[in-house]
Amino acid sequence: MLYTLLGVVKIMEYKKIATELWDLLDDIDTASDMFKPCENNGIISYENFYKYAMKKVSERHKLLKSDGYKLYSNEDFAKLPKADKQEGIE
Repeated sequence: MLYTLLGVVKIMEYKKIATELWDLLDDIDTASDMFKPCENNGIISYENFYKYAMKKVSERHKLLKSDGYKLYSNEDFAKLPKADKQEGIE
């Protein structure tokens, strides 16, 4: 019974994360409408779109983390072994 309850909680957490990720993608899609290609006071709208989209993209790290291969919850990512600094590389 406890295992089932923990599974439901985990599913609800992932559903919340999926919803927030969808919202980020939707914001980027909306931005593509806001920043149509045109000259705007000397600033190209694509540049504004790119900056806005990259800001939104960075928000994904608040929800999940990645080692470049897999996705992890923030808690699980913090438990991963840290890479040792290589000598001579800073």
